[in-house]
Amino acid sequence: MTCTTPPHCDTARNSAKTKASSSGFVFGGSDEILLDDSVRMAERMRAAGCQVELEIWPRMPHTWQVWARVLPEARAAIERIGAFVQSKM
Repeated sequence: MTCTTPPHCDTARNSAKTKASSSGFVFGGSDEILLDDSVRMAERMRAAGCQVELEIWPRMPHTWQVWARVLPEARAAIERIGAFVQSKM
């Protein structure tokens, strides 16, 4: 979907179709610019019958995980993602 008019745009994560058998893991930082989108996505997934975990990490900005070399929270977040994936295998 190409979107050029912001009022008509919806993020891919909020418009994604989900299946009842799906599960998901949604991260958000409390200082995340897209925190509201993350919360809405988790709510919509739950409403569609998905199992979803939503974690909001305090004082973390958008894409804090990319700072794994210098930010302990980023390394912990990546480990948490790995644990989630392993639990679904």
